[in-house]
Amino acid sequence: LQGMLETAEEEASVLHKKLSEDPSLKQSDMNELSHEIYLIWDDLLNELWAVLKESLDEKTMHNLLEEQREWITMKEAEAKKAAEAFSGGSMAPFASNQKAAELTKERVYELADYLGF
Repeated sequence: LQGMLETAEEEASVLHKKLSEDPSLKQSDMNELSHEIYLIWDDLLNELWAVLKESLDEKTMHNLLEEQREWITMKEAEAKKAAEAFSGGSMAPFASNQKAAELTKERVYELADYLGF
């Protein structure tokens, strides 16, 4: 798990650096890069979920599943709210992706705690 977290951090860091340092990026490029950052954390979240299913007892997993459903609803609402700040403009996807990535990264670390990390 530690290696998976480090890999995700490194991959996301490379993309964040490109976003902040490459002046040639168009908004569509920035939107795509922010989506890639989100996918790094979302993929890791799904991998962690599979490990949790194998590691936790049925009752704990059931409770965690309920919590996860609530978290997904909150994440989607927060990402939508971030996009709405740009009134559907070209930066809306970027803002949504950034918020979703931030919240998903936080959730990855919350779930990693269940596995002792």
